Amino acid sequence: MNALRQFVVASDSGSILISLPPEYRQQRLEIIVLPMDETSNPVDKYSMENMDKLQKLEENDKNLCLIMDKISSQATAKGLTEEILNDILKDPL
Repeated sequence: MNALRQFVVASDSGSILISLPPEYRQQRLEIIVLPMDETSNPVDKYSMENMDKLQKLEENDKNLCLIMDKISSQATAKGLTEEILNDILKDPL
């Protein structure tokens, strides 16, 4: 049996975010939730403080991707093509 183990922090609203690797996507999954306290941490890198930091980094990455997609859509709508962008990057002013 394959298994995926992740340590997450529940939000104030009670939701959690689990990032799945490709081999787990589009499958039926059973999710088991176990509470964890500071003394049962398997490795120091999973301390609550570090888990909070990792979760914030994930959120920042998603926000950055959304911003980049928006910029890309706006640039495309205004006529920027890959060729024009390459020309700009090869010869900046």
